[in-house]
Amino acid sequence: MSKSIAAVVSKMVGDLASLKDDEERERAFAGARAVLGMTSSMNAPPDTDSQTHEQPPGAQGAKVDGISGAGSAWLRRRGLSKESIDEYFHIEEGKVKLTGDAIGSGKRQQTINTYLLSGVVALLESGKPDFTDDMARENCKNLGCYDAANHSMTLTQFGNQITGSKKTGWKLTAPGLNAAAALLKPKQQENK
Repeated sequence: MSKSIAAVVSKMVGDLASLKDDEERERAFAGARAVLGMTSSMNAPPDTDSQTHEQPPGAQGAKVDGISGAGSAWLRRRGLSKESIDEYFHIEEGKVKLTGDAIGSGKRQQTINTYLLSGVVALLESGKPDFTDDMARENCKNLGCYDAANHSMTLTQFGNQITGSKKTGWKLTAPGLNAAAALLKPKQQENK
């Protein structure tokens, strides 16, 4: 084992030891694998949409055809329904498009939320929450929240939810993935 791998493993073991039980540690591993776009095991076949996914008792989660395995796993972990996904995304032949209305009060919050949902579009399509600024900007224009005069300033307001830049592209972080899931849940909760 290389020194760099040993250092990473050592840090992971220390961090994982602080978790309550094996189930929490497994959830931490699954979360890290999903964020990195990895399969559940080095020896397991890639996650495909046609495979059956086991869920813990009482777990919710959409089974949506035409999205990536990592996208399916993210939906299951977040307990998001197909109805909730259909409210904001159009999925056809492996392509995902952001639809509906911008979420949030004011153009700044709507723009930030649209960038978060643009990351979800990328995750559902490719399995990775990486997206270009052009794609997110186009989504802002389509949803009516693009504010040309203030857009550049808004891009500095992502906090720890989105990393990257206009030039290199953007990526949702773990807090960004959590925030995006929270955006998709409110209407679902109202319908209960």
